[in-house]
Amino acid sequence: MAMIDSRLDECREHLRSERGLSPQTVATYVHHAKAYLAFLKDAGCAATDATPDHVTAHIGGLRERGLRSAPVFCATVAIKTFHRFLLAKGHAPHDPTTGLKSPKIVSRVSEPLSVDEVERLFAAVPGHGFAHIRDRAILAILYGCGLRVGEALGLDAGQIHMDEGYVRVLGKGSRERLVPVGPKAAEALLHYLTARRDRFGEVSGALFLSRCGARLKKGGFGQRLKRYAARAGITKRVHPHILRHCFSVHLLAGGANVRALQLLLGHASLATTQRYLNLDWATLRETCRLAHPRF
Repeated sequence: MAMIDSRLDECREHLRSERGLSPQTVATYVHHAKAYLAFLKDAGCAATDATPDHVTAHIGGLRERGLRSAPVFCATVAIKTFHRFLLAKGHAPHDPTTGLKSPKIVSRVSEPLSVDEVERLFAAVPGHGFAHIRDRAILAILYGCGLRVGEALGLDAGQIHMDEGYVRVLGKGSRERLVPVGPKAAEALLHYLTARRDRFGEVSGALFLSRCGARLKKGGFGQRLKRYAARAGITKRVHPHILRHCFSVHLLAGGANVRALQLLLGHASLATTQRYLNLDWATLRETCRLAHPRF
């Protein structure tokens, strides 16, 4: 088992340094690989001796436990990545995942909040304590800049360029993009930076901090976001990624160019951006009515 742990550590470093994957992606891959290795151990099989039947049995078990298509897809990719690494480095004689197709992901796009609901969500963050000022700034940058929650919480203070009016974001695949920061988001960020400086001194390192000064984690923010949504009387499913959806849908409803939105969101493929078009049928119909000569 110590040998496998060593190989897993080696694979982690390979993903981080050679493939340039984000820390969150690497952590997710390692998590799924560990679960797979635990399954093999219970089956009395070493990773180097695994067969296609072992792989499909583990993936089938994930489905039986009720995991959604996205986590099953991610687990499959992680297992394939690990076995390919073992083979490429000469640690295994074969790759049991050769020819294994990754399961399809069932698209699950949440219903976006209306502009009024977004305003109510902002208003539902109570008080003027450090945590509330910080959470308002996070909401402002998620909705105002369209960042993924992992991108926002992964920001360092040096990535915020207030004078120039933009934030430098390191997205998926280590792709960097510059996103403009509007006046309302800038105001919330400046308020937070002042509160942070008063509490912790010089502003450097991680941008969004917990009360004890550590980088804020996604889970804790997600729980507070649900409480804010309940306080605002919002009955739709609310999660940290919903504000990125709202950013996209509201921009499109306002006439934004899809290509420009792709650049703002950091999507590698325009097809990924175009799924947001499916969320606002009324706007699409009105666009046709106004723009088409015979509609």
